[in-house]
Amino acid sequence: MTTKGYRLGSIEGDNFDTKAPVKVWFGSTPATRAAVIAKTKIQVEMPPGTEGTAVDVRVELEGYPPALSPMKLRYISAGHGSGDHEHGDEAEKGSAP
Repeated sequence: MTTKGYRLGSIEGDNFDTKAPVKVWFGSTPATRAAVIAKTKIQVEMPPGTEGTAVDVRVELEGYPPALSPMKLRYISAGHGSGDHEHGDEAEKGSAP
């Protein structure tokens, strides 16, 4: 994810409740917007962060225990590499009970 943030991303998983309110956290920073758009996808606007910082991604769906991504999201500068985020230590797949 670039350090500038505010890009839309998605979190994929299984059995998300499309009617439940959702909150997504990047480390201690909440996403500015998040919505369950399908039983398998949450759309989220990612906040800015500090270059080189790796943060936990936590999803909180009302009525369910919080889910923590098994891997971290790492912030990089916009000019780094060929993409906007690194996947070496990151994962975006999760599930709700």
